Amino acid sequence: MLSDSDRDLYTARLAEAQAALHALITGQQTVIVAYNGESVTFRSPDEGKLRRYIGELQAALDGNCRGPYRRGVIA
Repeated sequence: MLSDSDRDLYTARLAEAQAALHALITGQQTVIVAYNGESVTFRSPDEGKLRRYIGELQAALDGNCRGPYRRGVIA
């Protein structure tokens, strides 16, 4: 179960990722998502990765996994 602070963090990251996907789909060729002083750059070919990232965040918020990053937590 996520703590309130983790839930707030993942909700914010989910909103950022969804906005990035919208920008990518509507024609912006490169989107940068920043968190905790680090950033990830997505380009059109990375749409699938961005969709998986969004799915992982949603799963964490729904309580379906221990965290949004099954391959490793970025805190």
